Amino acid sequence: MEGPPDYVLPSEPAAEPLRRLLEYWKAKCVGRNLPRRQDIDPADLSFVLANLFLMDINLAEVPRNRFRFRLFGTELARIHGRDLTGKTFHDAMDHEPADGSVRHATRLVNERIPLFVGGRVLYLKKDWLAFENCMLPLQNDAGEVTMILGATIYTYPSTKSGSAT
Repeated sequence: MEGPPDYVLPSEPAAEPLRRLLEYWKAKCVGRNLPRRQDIDPADLSFVLANLFLMDINLAEVPRNRFRFRLFGTELARIHGRDLTGKTFHDAMDHEPADGSVRHATRLVNERIPLFVGGRVLYLKKDWLAFENCMLPLQNDAGEVTMILGATIYTYPSTKSGSAT
């Protein structure tokens, strides 16, 4: 059996828009409480809005249906070739990367921590394209993690004069 795709799980994001999003999220944390959806103002996130997503979490669902995109930014839709609003990871990707995304999101819910991942866009068969993803938990008034605020930044290969890419 082949192993999982070669993804990295950094402790902090490298891409500037993701670092800014993380700092924004941290500023919205109050004590040990995570931010709530109503604490997040999209007008504050114009620097990353096209790359932003929101996911609803329904823990009563089976894992493959537990995470559903509520909002899917225009740059994400362009890269994916479609808007994934209302879709799950398994609606968006092949089985193996979708299962990995569910495990990653489940860890975020259970540990109540931001998570980051980066690598090549193998799940869309665009291995020439690199990505970095940031997922941040949001809680409801009862303190349960019920949403994920996230963003994905894509890095295109550089084209240098005189070299083939």
